[in-house]
Amino acid sequence: KSLPCYEMRLRLRGLSIALRIHPTRMFVPNLVSLLSASVMRVTPGDVFCDICSGSGLHAILAAKLGAGRAYGVDINPLALKFARLNARLNGVEDRCRFFHGDLVAPLAEEGIKADCLVFSGPQCPAAYANSRIPPELQAAVNGGPDGSAVNVRFVREVKSVLARGGRFYQPTASWARPSASLLALRKGGFVFRPVFRTYVPVWGRGNNSRDWFMEHPGPRRLSFRYPERTGGFTRILEVRLPSGKHGSAAFYSGDQAPLIDVDFRILRTAVTAQVV
Repeated sequence: KSLPCYEMRLRLRGLSIALRIHPTRMFVPNLVSLLSASVMRVTPGDVFCDICSGSGLHAILAAKLGAGRAYGVDINPLALKFARLNARLNGVEDRCRFFHGDLVAPLAEEGIKADCLVFSGPQCPAAYANSRIPPELQAAVNGGPDGSAVNVRFVREVKSVLARGGRFYQPTASWARPSASLLALRKGGFVFRPVFRTYVPVWGRGNNSRDWFMEHPGPRRLSFRYPERTGGFTRILEVRLPSGKHGSAAFYSGDQAPLIDVDFRILRTAVTAQVV
């Protein structure tokens, strides 16, 4: 049986990644997700964890960048099946493992300590998510009343799985009450610095990118230099505990603009029948 699916081919940081994505029951990586992928720093041999992993983008990229092990966690069982499929398609199945569960809980249960994590959780205010997003995708974008609730909960729980000297990357967006996330980081004793900041247009937030890519299929190059008038301000923070080793400088400075080549297509393929 062949089934329709999205195929997203990415070229970033000198690497190629192909993702298969269910058309109605999975989150399509948006501009914030792609920006996190562009700036996260992975050291060879790292234990890497992709929180709210969706299609597996960050875990697969980490494995290709040299992570010793790359884990992903998501509450959507179908997304996990596609993430495993995508790891196979990208030749990193042997170093990727995906867990079903909420935020860091499955990692803590397995006793996993991460050198590097990326948080890709929901950040849209509930009113927006409930009015604009199909019910089966609301968990992927609904960040609570003001958009910050899942972000804050992740900050409170991440210490249980953070290795000594470890770091994590967390987006803070103007539409998701960033002050709540920053306060949680300070209360948790973390130190942090922005590794990139930009304005994100409305089409690049939540699940809006799916509609935009469908309206603009085929290959294109995305930059992350959008003028202030296009949308809300977003920062990607590198976060660690004060006792951690700071290591090398951030992967990107504020003067560098990452570029990603994206080729988005709608296709029918028998391979998705393996996971549905």
